Amino acid sequence: MAGGRSRLADVLPGVRDCLRRDGWAIAPVAGALLILPLLLLLRAMALDLLDPRPEVAEPGPAVALLLVAVLLLSILAQLFVTAIAIGQSGETVGQLLGRLARLLPQAFVIGFVQALPASLGLQAMSVAEPGLALAGGMLVGLGLYLFARLILALPALVDEGLGIGAALQRSWSLTAGRSLGLIALLLGVIVGFFLVALLLVAVAAPVAAIATLLLGEPATGWGPAQWVNGLMLALLQASLTVLVALVAGRAYRVLAG
Repeated sequence: MAGGRSRLADVLPGVRDCLRRDGWAIAPVAGALLILPLLLLLRAMALDLLDPRPEVAEPGPAVALLLVAVLLLSILAQLFVTAIAIGQSGETVGQLLGRLARLLPQAFVIGFVQALPASLGLQAMSVAEPGLALAGGMLVGLGLYLFARLILALPALVDEGLGIGAALQRSWSLTAGRSLGLIALLLGVIVGFFLVALLLVAVAAPVAAIATLLLGEPATGWGPAQWVNGLMLALLQASLTVLVALVAGRAYRVLAG
């Protein structure tokens, strides 16, 4: 148990070293697969998430198709960062992306299983009925536990070529007795990230105001403020996706050996 905690302490230094060593490859892939597609989706939906409209129109077929594309590209980016984090090398970026693209169906199912309990809990917490909101909070807690136990499934899929069930089982086995340490690690990373995010969002507000002052606000469509806000949100979402994938990959590396 102590050995497990000691090995988990190596995860964040491993993430730092990975960013220093392979940031040159991660940054453009994150820009192409995470930031740009999400920014295009926000623009297509005419959303400014820092100042949301009271009502959002139902997405049309084109927007729905773009949403699916954004989801698949996000999963591909997670697979790429995971492969980098666990130390796979010997391929060009294009070759690695091509190989990982074949794992998209399995990765989609694994991600769905990982996120479903917490997602249902968050939806329940958003309702006004206290009992349902309390049940939702308990489901979120259960979802966090399950996510911690299954967080190594994608790395196992990438590194060992396992099927969906075997990858989930492999993660469950590797994280046995280490769930509290993994939850603490994830919560620490997420809390730290959101503190930085609050600072960046606070900076984005005056930047958006200055951009609007200099360039003006169009009569229709997105103006400078919406572009600044959208870019900031896309950047934050991409950063969180990359960070969690790096943590999962390095945790798999230290626990699986």
